[in-house]
Amino acid sequence: CFSDPRKFGSILLADSLKEMEALAPDSLSDLADEDIQRQVVEKLSNQSMGIKALLLDQKRAVCGVGNWVADEVLYQTEMHPDQNFLTADQATKLVTTLHSILTEAVASLVEKRSPFPADWLFHYRWNNKKTTQDANGRTITFITSGGRTSAMVP
Repeated sequence: CFSDPRKFGSILLADSLKEMEALAPDSLSDLADEDIQRQVVEKLSNQSMGIKALLLDQKRAVCGVGNWVADEVLYQTEMHPDQNFLTADQATKLVTTLHSILTEAVASLVEKRSPFPADWLFHYRWNNKKTTQDANGRTITFITSGGRTSAMVP
C-alpha cells in the first residue's frame, strides 16, 4: 500500500531494474565504496545549485536523502541549506557525514534502541514553532530551501 498525502513520492512500475539506473548512487549502501564517494564529492563540488536542493534531487548526486536527513547533514556539517558552492573538502565532509548519519539511523532502528543520538537536530525540528533550540541551546530557525522547510542553526 502506498499512501502519500503530501504528494512528494511516486511509484515507478518497470519491467526491469534498468530504469532505476537514472537514480544517483544510494546514499547508504553505495557510499560505503570509496570510489563512489569520490564521484559524489565531484558532483557536489563547484555547483551553482543550493546544497539542500542537490541533496533532495534523487538523480543528481545521491538518492535516498529526504528532508530530515538533508537537514541533519547540513546541521552536523554547519552548512547553510542555500549554500551554492562547496569546495572538495566541504563536499567530502558532507558525504562522510551523510553516510555516518544514515548508518547510525539504520542501526538505531534495526537494534530497536533509542531512535537517534540526543544531540541530533532530528529531536528538535518538529515542534510547530517558528524557532526553538537545539541540544546546545542554540536557536533553530526555519526557512524554505530547495522547495522544502529547512531547520537550521544560523
